[in-house]
Amino acid sequence: MTSATVITPHRDNIMRGVGFAALAFFLLAVMNMLAKILSADHHVIEIAFYRNLVSVVPFLAYILITRQHHLFITKTPRALAARATIGTLSLITTFAAFQALPMAEATVLLFTTSLISPALAFFILKERVGPYRWGAIITGFVGVAVMVGASGFTGPLYGIGLALCAACMHACLGLLLRIMKSESPVTVTFYFVLVGMLIAGAFMPFIATMPTTHNIMLFIITGLAGGLAQLCLSVAFKNAPPAAVAPLNYTGLIWASGFDIIIWQTIPGWPVFAGAAIICAANLFILNRERLKAQKNAP
Repeated sequence: MTSATVITPHRDNIMRGVGFAALAFFLLAVMNMLAKILSADHHVIEIAFYRNLVSVVPFLAYILITRQHHLFITKTPRALAARATIGTLSLITTFAAFQALPMAEATVLLFTTSLISPALAFFILKERVGPYRWGAIITGFVGVAVMVGASGFTGPLYGIGLALCAACMHACLGLLLRIMKSESPVTVTFYFVLVGMLIAGAFMPFIATMPTTHNIMLFIITGLAGGLAQLCLSVAFKNAPPAAVAPLNYTGLIWASGFDIIIWQTIPGWPVFAGAAIICAANLFILNRERLKAQKNAP
């Protein structure tokens, strides 16, 4: 008599997902801070290339040293390719937004990722989004209007556009991770940085400049922070839905404001915090609704 293999269905672990998301957004804040510093001497595509180059090495070494060659195999090649391509474009756009704007302003505009994610989940993944969450999404964008429309916002219009475009792509990445629940976070992150390195590398002959020893160290730290952040995000979205994970990005305002003050001596204006307060309130409401939904569906 042969025994059949029992496949355990995937179940969300929202607290685990939220924890990894909080760590990921801290690492992303560090990465963006270093990218902003490096953008004074290097093109944002060049920064993206080195960021992915540094990230891909430890992942490749881990797979080869541990002989887990199955991690090279993907079950969702199209989704993985789409995520890697969109992720590369979003990374370059994000770096460009931080180059153009103070960190706090760019960070708050990127908060719209958590407002866009539930809406995309409704239209693409057919997840139910009730009237309360739709109301929270609209309220969040009112916060964006308050921040951008007030005189205290110092960013140029093209910087605002870059940040909002990056937010849309970040939301798409979250949905793709939900589609790839069956994939290993190592596999997802490895191909993300590998494809990103190849895409950005195609432009290197035209934009590359010789980095100083100091900038080489910054490139290495940027790559390590970015690679770990992507791994944490993969784990976060594997364990929790976009509406639960994405709102954690508002914690980045704490780090961004600190970097603005300490490094660039820039104190965010009141519109930044007013808009952030409205957006964060909407995000927290969405998170709470997601928690209640999970409790209701629990066996």
